[in-house]
Amino acid sequence: MVLMSWQAGAQPCSGAFEGVLCDTAGRVTNISLQGRSLTGFIPDALAELSALTGVFLHFNDLRGGIPPSLSTLTNLTDLYLNWNLLSGPIPPQLGQLPSLQALELGSNKLEGGIPAELGALSNLETLAINANNLNGTMPASLSNLTMLTRLDVSNNTLTGTIPESMANLSNLVFVDVSHNFLSGPVPAGWFGLKQGFRYGNNTGLCGTGANMSACPSQVSSSLVSPTPSPSDSSQKLKSIMSIATAIVFAIGGSAFLILVFICLRRRNAKLRQQAYESNSDIKAVVKPENKVGSEKAESISGSGKSQHGGSFHGSTPDFSILGRSRVMSDRSTSTIASRGIPSPAEWSSWIHLGELETATNYFSEKNLLRKNSYTAVYKGTLRDGTVVAVKAIYNTRFAFGEQDFQTAIEALMQVKHENLVKFLGFCCSKGGSECFLVYSFIPDGSLEYHLHGRKEVSMNWRQRVNIIRGIAKGLAHLHEGLTEPLTMVHQNLWAGNVLLDKQGNALLADYGLSDIVAEEVMYATHKTLAALGYLAPEYAFTGQSTEDSDIYAFGALVLELLTGHRPVFFTPASRTLVSTVTWVKPLLDLGKVREFVDPKLGSSFSLAGAAGLAHIAMQCVADDPGARPNMVDVVRRLHASEAWADMAIDSFLFTAGTPGSGNLYSGRQPSFSHSDMLHQCR
Repeated sequence: MVLMSWQAGAQPCSGAFEGVLCDTAGRVTNISLQGRSLTGFIPDALAELSALTGVFLHFNDLRGGIPPSLSTLTNLTDLYLNWNLLSGPIPPQLGQLPSLQALELGSNKLEGGIPAELGALSNLETLAINANNLNGTMPASLSNLTMLTRLDVSNNTLTGTIPESMANLSNLVFVDVSHNFLSGPVPAGWFGLKQGFRYGNNTGLCGTGANMSACPSQVSSSLVSPTPSPSDSSQKLKSIMSIATAIVFAIGGSAFLILVFICLRRRNAKLRQQAYESNSDIKAVVKPENKVGSEKAESISGSGKSQHGGSFHGSTPDFSILGRSRVMSDRSTSTIASRGIPSPAEWSSWIHLGELETATNYFSEKNLLRKNSYTAVYKGTLRDGTVVAVKAIYNTRFAFGEQDFQTAIEALMQVKHENLVKFLGFCCSKGGSECFLVYSFIPDGSLEYHLHGRKEVSMNWRQRVNIIRGIAKGLAHLHEGLTEPLTMVHQNLWAGNVLLDKQGNALLADYGLSDIVAEEVMYATHKTLAALGYLAPEYAFTGQSTEDSDIYAFGALVLELLTGHRPVFFTPASRTLVSTVTWVKPLLDLGKVREFVDPKLGSSFSLAGAAGLAHIAMQCVADDPGARPNMVDVVRRLHASEAWADMAIDSFLFTAGTPGSGNLYSGRQPSFSHSDMLHQCR
């Protein structure tokens, strides 16, 4: 668990260790390494940092068990280990942490029961152990957690009843017990919790909630009956048989799905091999003649990413509507593959990897804009003077199907829109182990930098509305403005991938990469989006990114521009991570718009516009994907009221449908020739 930026032999409190904070006495008090793609195990030596108050290691790939020795950290208030690959039981010794206020262990592979010892954590405010393999019952000792405000035990295999004494936890504002095998009555007060109570997929629960059966009047007496009656035994037997039947069906269904997956994978591999053999004579990827002249399209910037932890919010969505959303990994290649990639004879000039090496000073650190475990972005200048950003991808899908890879590149070449960063070309090293995507360069940075950078560049109301409209137009074009099979899901939409040109117009970057980078790269990307608060909640259940996922991220961006807060932000007063959605919603419902608008705007904003944008954002971040509007409708609504910002209505797609046609598009697509491309290289 070491970062490359850490200096060997340096002192942890010297400033040489990124993510490590110390007190004035030179003792380590905080380790914040969330979302860094860390691997390995959590070392026992961590327990030797006696002054440690916060451990934030969520959204990594840490394995092994949770060290019981962490129980010696008596000053520890925050332990965030969620979204890793941790296994084994939850150490009962964690109940010996007297200062612990937040225990986040969700989305791991933890097994066993919930330790009764956790009930001794008298200062605990957040307990999240969701999405693991925990079994057994909810211990009655949890009712001793009198300071508890948030409880999440969802997506496990817990059985039994909810302890009746937990009804006395008066500070609770949110509880999620969904997707378990719980039964019996639910504390009546939980249905009125401020931030919600989720209980879906527990068929045995009863109470006054929606879609929940009422508890029989004899339940209370049966719970205290010293000797079970024959009818009680029969009922328990039926319950056990129901659970066993569900498990058998689940295992059988899973085995069937795995078998189907294996068969489809083998079939796809065979088709890829056939496509590769039929196109084996095309080995070089070349560039078209540069007829762009002095045109300087603007693209990738050098702003870095900020990592912030968070968790999903919202009730379990209805996934029956996901059929209308396209998943990029299933894009058909028949149209492009049928006409093939252009042969070298069709191109007037080529560009070699050597030109990119020269442009970037051989990918020197001086030209490095940002870097992570899988990609790096370098600034460069081509021989014709064009300033570009070169995105190096160290793990691609090239080796798994050259034709699929070329199809994805061809799709990028055909995407042209004023609110999308212009893709200029690419080249790959021999064998495709490394590939380089070339974009033009945007010097004014990202929305992330302008909203949250060190200089905190101020943006006025009109600029923010313009940015929201630009994001919507670019996203609508990706979803609906292209013909099949070129339509695409962005899959990586966040403030760092919204770039601003010199006029303040928004351009979306990093679109269309899902069929270019390796699957593990996209997985890491989605983990980062989840940490930042942009990932739609249904991804935790489906593992797929769809158009609806993009729409959710758009809603989060709208709220970010309205409030000035990231989708998940830390509040020092309550020492908790707060979701912008859950913070804004009650204020919006009460009409208290001024209370969530970014104070840096002062009074220089449209109150009606802020309310209207917030309502659109709330629809976009709806828990149910089917309740979210499509991006074409969003764009229309954003341009429906000139009072929101004194800006003219402008077109957002290449071609609009004729009035009364019932279709936004006339069916014509913009002409595209390879001469519009600046470079394609081999």
